Amino acid sequence: MRKIGLATAVAAALGVLAVFAVEGPEDAAVIRGRWDIRAVDHGGLPVLTTWGEETHGARRLAPGRTDSGLVLDRATVIDLRAGEVHEGRSIWIDGDRIVRVAAAGEPPPAGIERVDLAGAYVIPGLWDMHVHWYDEAYLPLFIANGVTGVRQTFGAKVHHEWRRRIASGELIGPRQVIASRIVDGPEPVWPGSITAADAEEGRRAVATAIEEGADFIKVYSLLPREAYLAIAEEANRRAIPFAGHVPGRSSLLEAAASGQRSVEHLSQVLWAC
Repeated sequence: MRKIGLATAVAAALGVLAVFAVEGPEDAAVIRGRWDIRAVDHGGLPVLTTWGEETHGARRLAPGRTDSGLVLDRATVIDLRAGEVHEGRSIWIDGDRIVRVAAAGEPPPAGIERVDLAGAYVIPGLWDMHVHWYDEAYLPLFIANGVTGVRQTFGAKVHHEWRRRIASGELIGPRQVIASRIVDGPEPVWPGSITAADAEEGRRAVATAIEEGADFIKVYSLLPREAYLAIAEEANRRAIPFAGHVPGRSSLLEAAASGQRSVEHLSQVLWAC
C-alpha cells in the first residue's frame, strides 16, 4: 500500500466524485502523473475520470475490470445524503467509476493499487456558483481544491471551448454551467454585454443567448423594466432559465414572480426588507 501526503481527498463518497488536493511538489507530480481526477455526470451514477499520461481522458470500463483500478483506503467518508460520517472506508475505483465503498481492509481484486488516506476525509465535490474566470492556466486549481463544478456568470466563447476540451480529456478543469453574455440596458456596465432597451430587444437578447449556446440568461442592473419583463416572458416561453441581478427599475418580488432563478449579490434584497 502506498501512502502519500495528500492534504485532502475529495471523492465521490456515495454518489458524486473524487479529487485530490496536494500538499507539496512531490504530491503534485503524483497527481499530474497518475491521479488527476474529475467528475463526469453519467446517468446519475457515481463516476469519475482519471487523467494523466496513463489514461489521457475518460475510459469506460466494465465493472470488475482492474487494469486501471485504484483503492482509496482507510478514509473517513462524509455522506451528505444521509447526514452521516463513516470512518475507515475503502473506495474502490474501476476505470472512471466508483464501484464500491467497503469497510477498510476488505481485500480488493488482485493487482489494484492502493492509496492510504488514513486521517483524510472524502466528501462530495464542491461547486462555486458565481465565477468570472478567463485564465485557462489556473483551471486545474479548482480541481486541486475540491471545486469540481463552476457556474460562469459572464459567458464567453472560451468557456464553451473549455467545456468541450474538459469533456474530451484535453484539459483538466471543473464542469461548467455557462451564462449568456450579460444582458443589460442600452448603456451597459460592462463592454461585450448584450443590450436591450425595450421589449422587442429583450426578446431578441434571449434568442441571441440561445444561439450562442448559453445555459441560462444573465440579466443585469441597468435593464429597463419593459425589457426585463420581456426577457423573463421569452425565457420562460423558451424554457431557458434566467438569473443574475435584479434591475434597479424592477423589484425583488417582481423578479421572483417572473421566475428569476437566483439573485446574485443579494441585489434588491435589502430594499425588499
